[in-house]
Amino acid sequence: MSKKNEKELLKTYEQYLAYFLDSDMNGINSLVKFPITYIADGECKLLDAFPVTPKEMMENKQWDTTVDTETYVHGTNS
Repeated sequence: MSKKNEKELLKTYEQYLAYFLDSDMNGINSLVKFPITYIADGECKLLDAFPVTPKEMMENKQWDTTVDTETYVHGTNS
């Protein structure tokens, strides 16, 4: 795994988290390449749009924000 790929991935994830916490769907969509595979509840779905709306999800879960995250990259490819 190259350090360049690792740094690029971490930067992208940090931007994604910032967009998510701001409920910025345009920002999220600027980072995601569709279609994506969504895996949950024992099934896989191929999606052409982001599967959740951050604002709605945060309201439903009474989730205010996320702080002090630690993110690790365990491997990348081109």
